[in-house]
Amino acid sequence: MLKNARMDKSKKNQKIPLKNYSIPEKTGSYDTVKHRGSVKNGVIQRPQKSIRVGSAVLITEGDKILLGRRNKEPNFGRWVLPGGKIEFGETHIQAASREAKEELGLEIEVVRLAGNRLYYIINPDEHRIIVYNIARILKGDISPSSDISEARFFTRDQLKDIEITPVVAQVLKDEGWI
Repeated sequence: MLKNARMDKSKKNQKIPLKNYSIPEKTGSYDTVKHRGSVKNGVIQRPQKSIRVGSAVLITEGDKILLGRRNKEPNFGRWVLPGGKIEFGETHIQAASREAKEELGLEIEVVRLAGNRLYYIINPDEHRIIVYNIARILKGDISPSSDISEARFFTRDQLKDIEITPVVAQVLKDEGWI
């Protein structure tokens, strides 16, 4: 089987056609929602956007969960699980701890991953991969930063009456909160 998988050296620089894919006109734009780019001189031009990788925390206290009201876009005014960008050289646990300190004034201990998976936000304006973590407070008093206008604990019943983002709703569902 592996013998058949070896590349024929005479075909090394041969162009391989893509099946079921047609190259659009040599100039002009095409379906930017689907392809997120345009074609110039037969080459697909991609916009200079980047993927953001973040880490956020689901902090519980008894039968309550801590949420923060977002004070900037995207999702201004919605209740979210606090977190932010994973900086170069950080693990998701270090990032979650740093963000909890920066956004809430809390020192935390990450216990485990929430939902046992990664969460994605992909739309024309943003592409995010978020690691959600279950954590507990070690010390500190809740003191929201500029990213979070307010933060407080909610019961399961109260979660039904507040505006949360779709990804936060999915995390809370995966963890049995809603």
